[in-house]
Parts: sequence; structure tokens; C-alpha cells
Amino acid sequence: MKHLLLAILLTVATASAESPEVPDFSKYPKSVGFDRFISQHRASEFSERRVRGFHHKSSASEPLLIAISHFWRADSDSAIEYFVNPSGYVITCREIYDVATQASQEKQLTWEQLTDLRKAITKLPETNSYPPFGRLVIVSFRTDGRWVTRTCTLADVKEIYAIIGERFETARQSL
Repeated sequence: MKHLLLAILLTVATASAESPEVPDFSKYPKSVGFDRFISQHRASEFSERRVRGFHHKSSASEPLLIAISHFWRADSDSAIEYFVNPSGYVITCREIYDVATQASQEKQLTWEQLTDLRKAITKLPETNSYPPFGRLVIVSFRTDGRWVTRTCTLADVKEIYAIIGERFETARQSL
């Protein structure tokens, strides 16, 4: 009986750790900044200063279509971030936790680009991967009315970057 119970518990623990909707962030070093990036992805609540442009480009209540935090350095407190709303308005920035939002860029996707982006989102891997800091990409997006968060690699988001415009910081990385 004990073995059966242990097997069930291990199965449940393994299934929840591998769930595409619940990345296992315990694989990474803890920091206040990294925890903040994670919590914002999970809750779809990104800081006002990072997405302030959405308030004058779209409805303030319009949810994001996709949010990406790309940890391009071996540093858990800074990320290149990409935000796209359902109307195709894009904001990118370099976010240094609790210090600054730097080098923000904004643009509007064409209808064709937005259609291509929606298709590219459906091609994202269904399972999480766990690259080291310096290569970690956290992607959150809406699918079937749910907000889903996944961890992936640069190769997994290259098609999305080709559509929304990849920043120079991450473009220098090799696949």
C-alpha cells in the first residue's frame, strides 16, 4: 500500500512539474527581481511603466496577446521584454528590475503581421525547457481564453521575433 501511495504521489508531482502551464522556476537561482518577473507572467499583470503606451494606443482593459521576458544575460534581475496587445501594438524594452526601464521601442503590426503572429504563437512548444540564464525565455500568451506561461529557448521564439522585431541584445545570441 505504501508503494502504491508513493507511486501516485510521484506521478502527480512529475505531472505538475512537467505541465506546460506551470514552469518549474525552482531550477533557477532565486532573486527578488526574478520572482517579480515570474509573478507578473503568471498573473498577466505587468508593471504600468512597462506597458504605459498601451493606455493611449488601445483600451486600458484590453489584455495582452503575448508577453516575453528574455534573460539575455546571466542575470536574473534584467530582461529584454516584448509586449503585444490583441490589436498588434508592440512595446519592447530593457527592464532592469527596480532600477529602470530602458530603450523602449514601440510599433504597430500590420494586419498580416498580426495574423502571422497568432499562427506563430500556436507553434510554441507545448512543454517547458530550462535553458540557463543568458538563454532563458519566459513566454506568456492567451490560448482558449486562458493565460499560459512557458519557459523556452531563443530558437523557440525566433519566428515570433521575426514578426515583432527582435532587439539587438538578443539578436547577438546564437541558437
